[in-house]
Amino acid sequence: MSCGRIVMGIWNYIKNSGRFNAACYTLEWVGSLPGKRESRRMDTAYLLSQEDVLRHTDFADGGFYGGWYMDFHPAEGIGSDEDNCTQIPVNVYAVPLRCLYHADFPNLLFAGRNIGTRREAFVSTRVMNTCGLSGQAAAALAWGCLRWGKSPAALAPEEVERIRQTLLREDMFLPGLSNQDPEDLARDAAVTASSRYQPEEGPAAGWFSLEQGGFVACPCPDEPRGRFLVRADAPATLQAVWHCCPLPSRLCPGQPAGEQSWRLTAGENWLDALFPSQAQGQYGMLVFDPAPGVSLALAERRAPGILCGRADAPEYRDSLFLPGKNSFYAPENVVDGCSRVWRQPHLWCSAPEAAPWLELRWDTPRTFDTILLYLDPELSMEIPSSRTDHWEDHHKFAARKGMPPQLMRDVSVQALTENGWRTVACCTGNRRRLLELSAGEAVTATALRLVCEKTWGDERAHLFEVRVYRQHR
Repeated sequence: MSCGRIVMGIWNYIKNSGRFNAACYTLEWVGSLPGKRESRRMDTAYLLSQEDVLRHTDFADGGFYGGWYMDFHPAEGIGSDEDNCTQIPVNVYAVPLRCLYHADFPNLLFAGRNIGTRREAFVSTRVMNTCGLSGQAAAALAWGCLRWGKSPAALAPEEVERIRQTLLREDMFLPGLSNQDPEDLARDAAVTASSRYQPEEGPAAGWFSLEQGGFVACPCPDEPRGRFLVRADAPATLQAVWHCCPLPSRLCPGQPAGEQSWRLTAGENWLDALFPSQAQGQYGMLVFDPAPGVSLALAERRAPGILCGRADAPEYRDSLFLPGKNSFYAPENVVDGCSRVWRQPHLWCSAPEAAPWLELRWDTPRTFDTILLYLDPELSMEIPSSRTDHWEDHHKFAARKGMPPQLMRDVSVQALTENGWRTVACCTGNRRRLLELSAGEAVTATALRLVCEKTWGDERAHLFEVRVYRQHR
């Protein structure tokens, strides 16, 4: 009864307070049995721990990932004197396949909220996105067990790796794992493109105030330095702390790696950012101290993988940050084995142009029928899964409105056969981040050209990875 009264009291506030635009809504159903927020978890071959979440343990059988806060709520519930919610930010971490089974039950797999974790890890893995990924991992694990006729615990290391490569092919992000699929013909191709984007010095498109502090995150370039523009109302000193991490966030910048400061004159100042040695091979993040009267210049166009913002604000902005010599957006990134941002952007980004193209070329003819494109869905934005008229401050979501502009919309694929170039596949109105294009038949060619006819708004083409297969023989 007490739980029922609490539910109805909360619903009364939602419907009648005027804060949620819900006056015409009806509560259709309420469960009759109360359930504990953090309930049963299974004793599996491995129990994910708090240390794994915080230290980002590198598992040989990592099968999916998490990244939500360690989100604690008092066991006493709504009547507790403790804080209703304590959230500890974390970076992306891997979850091993061993959390999905127990050796004593060879025909049983777990997925969702009942996977094997300790309570301190469960408060992060229990959210729906991570639960969904665990289901995809469990399905791939079941496929492997059927393929080799073994229980999960009996799988050999090379069979576990094959399962992980299958997950990677299906666009599962597995931190640190690269494409090693021997059937992917793109891995042996030489890659060229119509152009490559390069951020350029220019006037500020806007200004981001550093009065309450802020940050700039950028992968460490080959030449470990960068330049950025600030504006000061009066002479001042700007101070910042460097942090390093494979994939930082506004709430989890990584490990501190030294300080840097600059003397500013009134007006605009171009400043040098010197990446610390610890940033080699990963992200460097400059976290600025509060600087009243100082603003950071914003760019007209986003440089993929380079963002600025503030820890207590959900929106990311596009900093006018010019990295040193780098290969961030080179065409060959589409075959470097990584299909998502991790330590580096790992994508090809063209210059602004009409119908940018990317070409794969082989020394000898290859026969294929399927092309996989791993596109850019703007993963720094949220896709809301519920009502968005009202957001609680502690959620701090930057909700996406409309289609991500950098996602390819209309695409065609041409092949250089013995009879010359011809179109073998195309797609219009694409809304997927993993786009599978079928040629309809086996095609033998020495080159393949992808043409981005149109995006959902950006003038540039964005592409993380290309794979080419012969699936039907």
